[in-house]
Amino acid sequence: MLRSQIAVDGLRKELFGGHAAPLAYRLYQQVGLFRVLAVGSLVVELGAPLALLNRRGGQLWAANAFALHWGIYALMKITFRYQLVGLPFVPFFAAERALAPLLGEEPARD
Repeated sequence: MLRSQIAVDGLRKELFGGHAAPLAYRLYQQVGLFRVLAVGSLVVELGAPLALLNRRGGQLWAANAFALHWGIYALMKITFRYQLVGLPFVPFFAAERALAPLLGEEPARD
């Protein structure tokens, strides 16, 4: 199903004057890969509420959701601006620790 959706998206882009993602052409015959990607995307999408229950689980979910959006961009050339730079996923990590040395502060300890 995912493979068909990516093919339809690419065909629609080609028909209406755009260009499909080159990676979609190269990977189209890899049916097994698309099965893995489909299952993975379902796990990430349906696992979103569970990300709020556990800090480590939330971080794992955020990293996978970030990768999911880059995968969508690579296969379909669909741009999710905020997701591709990681802004929605920052709250899952201790971003203030990474910024503290840049601001001349001591990182907070948990």
